[in-house]
Amino acid sequence: MGLGKERLQVARRLTANDLYRFRWISDPQTAPDGRRVAYVVTWAERGDRMHPYHSEIWSVPLAGGDPVRLTTGPRDRHPRWSPDGRSLAFIGSRGHGDQIFSLPAGGGEAQPLTARGGGVGSPPVWSPDSTAILFTAKAGLPPGPDDSDVRIYTRIRYKHDGVGLFDHRHHQLFVTAARVDRPTVEPRQLTAGDWDKADPAWSPDGTRIAFTGEPDPDRSDLERGAEIFTIPAGGGEPARITDIRGPKSDLAWSPDGRRIAYIGHDAHLHGATNAGIWLVAPDSREPTRLLTPDTTFTVGDQVGSDARAGGSRPGPEWSADGREVHFLATIGGTVHLFAVTADASPAVRQLTHGRGALYGFSGPAVLLSDPQNPGDLYAEDRRLTDMNPWLRDLSLSVPQPFTFQGAGDWTSDGWIMPPVTAAVDAEGHAGTPWPGAVPGSHPAVLEIHGGPHSSYGEAFSLEFQLLSAAGYAVLYCNPCGSCGYGEGFASQTRMDWGGRDYREIMGFVDAALRRAPWVDPARLGVTGGSYGGFMTNWIVGHTDRFRAAVTDRSTCNRMNHWGTGDIGYIWQDSEFEGFPFDAPDNYLRHSPLMFVRNVTAPILILQCENDYRGTTEQGEQWFVALRRLGKTAEFVRFPDESHGMPRSGQPRHRVERLERLVGWFDRFLGA
Repeated sequence: MGLGKERLQVARRLTANDLYRFRWISDPQTAPDGRRVAYVVTWAERGDRMHPYHSEIWSVPLAGGDPVRLTTGPRDRHPRWSPDGRSLAFIGSRGHGDQIFSLPAGGGEAQPLTARGGGVGSPPVWSPDSTAILFTAKAGLPPGPDDSDVRIYTRIRYKHDGVGLFDHRHHQLFVTAARVDRPTVEPRQLTAGDWDKADPAWSPDGTRIAFTGEPDPDRSDLERGAEIFTIPAGGGEPARITDIRGPKSDLAWSPDGRRIAYIGHDAHLHGATNAGIWLVAPDSREPTRLLTPDTTFTVGDQVGSDARAGGSRPGPEWSADGREVHFLATIGGTVHLFAVTADASPAVRQLTHGRGALYGFSGPAVLLSDPQNPGDLYAEDRRLTDMNPWLRDLSLSVPQPFTFQGAGDWTSDGWIMPPVTAAVDAEGHAGTPWPGAVPGSHPAVLEIHGGPHSSYGEAFSLEFQLLSAAGYAVLYCNPCGSCGYGEGFASQTRMDWGGRDYREIMGFVDAALRRAPWVDPARLGVTGGSYGGFMTNWIVGHTDRFRAAVTDRSTCNRMNHWGTGDIGYIWQDSEFEGFPFDAPDNYLRHSPLMFVRNVTAPILILQCENDYRGTTEQGEQWFVALRRLGKTAEFVRFPDESHGMPRSGQPRHRVERLERLVGWFDRFLGA
């Protein structure tokens, strides 16, 4: 389709305050009879600091039809159908912490199943006979005198981002009767010990429960892995059924109860190792097997988005006949549904195709996001929901994908998102060069993803669309280190942060400018969060090509970060060679702080004060160094926010962050 008369008219541009208009859909759960799917709808509440997000449970017929609201919130999530299809359990917060509620499948008033002090943790797990519900929750009391507020730790892992400092209590397994007439009966605790239990799963015959955990404190702290255990359904001594290094999660029993599928890896490349689908047989000597040795994709959704809310990780799901395991996997900049046969010679097949990123599934129902839609529910190509129809009244940018030569013997994926003020056709697609677009007429912002082992791709980004609405082209890519391209690609950043990855990102910028001559190379900005913040700091210390920068939840001194971040102490094995006190030159060589004198770009530093991942002291060091040298810098601190603030923080802070980010580029790039 041509341009000219087909050119889009911009009725209204997206604003940061549109965050409050979004409706995010998550956690689909198909009913046992296959006729309906339940899901969660979440939105941001304006002005409510205590409860900033509202969530409800809805359902819709899989054959299509009008959605029906099942609960009114205010914080209802994790819906789970009973196996007999008569009830729907969920976690709700109605003034007494998180508790488990039950709702008749045909509709009615939700009734509490628990009234436990301290609430519950994991989503509810129904017993096969629909009479009981399994869940995790913290148990025990902190040690020490009742009148002491002193914290004492002997383990190296004593804090975690988004959780805070540990209180010495651990998550245990509990079971409660699925009877709404007995909510005051205290659930029965099935496990004990000074280690956390997670991922509970009931065997199909109801006699056993599988879960993950790691009782060895040193292994738990240093390797950040877990093993799989089983116990009798009534409780008892855990029996360990795996002994493989690395993380394990999302347990799923086969229909015959002979095997358990799970997501994990053996950590042979540490964080760069591809997650896969594994099988373990609890009752036989059959070795634990990896069903997905293909290293061209990684199991799970690794494509980042700042426009989703809540929900559980979509774990593996068995076919009804027990022959296949279905799962999501990241491949390139997309996320798709795959199936693998659970036999001696496993074969993988891709079930969905095209642009977009799936981020949830249950049976035939899938959640699909793309760069112009945060997400909707689909089944067999039928669209079942329309969560954000108001977006159709706005002109949203459509990213243009392309490949470019990487820093080594590979090609990498990149995208150019044109500004909505530019000449585009009726579908939002741009020409190369665009007719009517004056060469060098538009500024651009380079976005760098976190990780480094994550990805950008075909998913909605509020931040990207907001920059585009403000008149900026947005440039982003998946440089070496990213997920979805194989372990060899992901491992390229190990022991070389600021090396190949930096050269590849700068090569992408050159390739993007060749494809988009309407971008003004003298008006480039750069931004990123977490590892992307590290790389933003690194870039402005190694080139003067960028006129302005915004660094978000970043690091600047890798030597200091080793002992202050919640996972910094594991980096000497996975990303940096040696301990910092044995190899200080190595850590300092990869620290942007050592190149701060080279910085010419004005820098906005965004930091979260409860961030245990990109710790506040990192932002403080970067800010003080810049200002001490007389450079232009501004330090913005968000109280009571952790590392995930851009995706799940208080809405008022998310809005202010976006406005400050765009405002900084407006100030120095002049869109």
